[in-house]
Amino acid sequence: MVGSRSEKSCDRSRMKWKPLTETSLLAVFKSFCRWTSIRGLQHVVRAENPVIRMLWAVFVVIMFSANVALVALLLSRYYRFNTIEIIKTRRGVEVEFPSVTVCNVDPVNSDRIYCLKHANNNSCGLDEKYADILEKYKEADDFRREMKNRSIWNRMEDNSLVAVFYQMIGMEAANQISHQQNDFIIREFCEVTTLERGGILKRRNCDEASVVVFNFVTYKYFNCYTLTISNRSISTQAIRLSIILYLDEEEDLNCQPHCTHEFTEWAGGKVVIHPIYSYPMIEETGMNLLPGASNQILISEIREVEKKLISSNNCEPNIHKTLPIAFFNNSAKEFQAKDIMYTDTLCVSLLSQAETIRECRCIDFLLPVPGDLRDHITRLPFCGNLSSPHIDEKLGCNQRVRQEQQEEFIKSCPTRCIKREFNFELTQLRWPQKPRVLKYLQRLDKRIFSQGKFKVYEQIMALVRNNQTQEAMQHLQQTHIFENNFLQVDINRPSYDTLVAYSENEEYTLTTFLSQIGGICSIFLSFTCVTVLELVELVFRFFIVLWVGKTAGRVRICPRGQPRLRRHSIVVKTGHPSSVA
Repeated sequence: MVGSRSEKSCDRSRMKWKPLTETSLLAVFKSFCRWTSIRGLQHVVRAENPVIRMLWAVFVVIMFSANVALVALLLSRYYRFNTIEIIKTRRGVEVEFPSVTVCNVDPVNSDRIYCLKHANNNSCGLDEKYADILEKYKEADDFRREMKNRSIWNRMEDNSLVAVFYQMIGMEAANQISHQQNDFIIREFCEVTTLERGGILKRRNCDEASVVVFNFVTYKYFNCYTLTISNRSISTQAIRLSIILYLDEEEDLNCQPHCTHEFTEWAGGKVVIHPIYSYPMIEETGMNLLPGASNQILISEIREVEKKLISSNNCEPNIHKTLPIAFFNNSAKEFQAKDIMYTDTLCVSLLSQAETIRECRCIDFLLPVPGDLRDHITRLPFCGNLSSPHIDEKLGCNQRVRQEQQEEFIKSCPTRCIKREFNFELTQLRWPQKPRVLKYLQRLDKRIFSQGKFKVYEQIMALVRNNQTQEAMQHLQQTHIFENNFLQVDINRPSYDTLVAYSENEEYTLTTFLSQIGGICSIFLSFTCVTVLELVELVFRFFIVLWVGKTAGRVRICPRGQPRLRRHSIVVKTGHPSSVA
């Protein structure tokens, strides 16, 4: 017998979901434990002895806890975005010769002091407006003595005579009273050696090798000079830069009150090897050079460090980015701006200086000045100028700016994504041999320092011309004026075409992270691909039980007069099964 359409609909609604054998979530979970491949769960359910069941339960809990803890640890390390270094040595690449910055430890030049005392001397060429430098020379020492008894003395970051004097005279005057380029760097002995094709060594003087010199002023050494080989083809083949520096050691005990040796008790030079066109960090990376010695600097390794640009390790990707700094152009007699390669340290210094100028209306003597603010150099005093009536206010404001905003400056100045670093070592040899002193002096007889203190060597050369060589040698052995005033610097780069590349990679990429999670789950919980499907099935069974539980209270009302039908199979006379009520 075939029922009506409403009867069929009523029957289909009852057969929409086939019920599971489990009717509760707990029953589903117990069933899952019986057939799952997760380590230990089957034994917890099947074990007949309660002690054994407890042992397996403890084991499962420990394994599960260890798994969760290790996954959490791995997750925390993944979101830390740690990096690891991969080191590769690249050969046959073009690597430019680094810039070399040299300074005289004694900042004031005795010849410039002489010119200030004799302003009418035409050979000096020193502007009369700098004549008041000599007056401030003594004032600086007087202010130091006076301020020692005041509280401001302990707040000063550098209360040495050279720092006090520099802040009183200013940057331009410091440039004029310090060692000039032609006096400090002996161009006649400046040479560049290149390795040409076929392994042929070629020596060029610095002018022929396109060596440019950039002068900038620091508070401690006044004039410092950066030498850079501007011709790229020569720079990439250069293996040695050799220079001789004149230190101008003062030997006049009647120099009072304008003695240059009062600024420092040391004699010698400073040298910094740094990436080409970058700003030198003299105090942080400078090396001391000994007078009367050949200072041999060997660049043993050139590193290219590449940082990975990720959210937790922000860096500056633009390798051509520059920052303008102010410097005094001695030829034009004015302050100008020069673009310097971007570094995070220089960026922080310029931001701090700009904020000090804006907020405190003074200049921080420890930091360079931004190129766009160069006009303020002649209008504003240094914050630590002891002759200023507002010294307490200016100095306090300057230090407050650096203390309170240092973190903001650092956040605004990420490190370069690609930067160069140098590994080098310094060795020293006694230089020169006594007989060679006369040969050097013969090439220097036209320079201003060939007069005065070097007169004794003219007498020795006269003895040599008269064949009195033994007596001349005795005088040479007793005289050390040349050795005290000169030093040689050789910067050697034998591996000129070799670069050691340090690149950063993420310690945990998404692939390695998922792989290690899979390994942990496999070790502690015996997870496999089948286990993943088992967990999906468990969730599906939970859903069915919950869904049936929600719909169990709903009763479908069949049409009136149509009782619920229960199907039975009976055999009629025809022999075929038929459904009857």
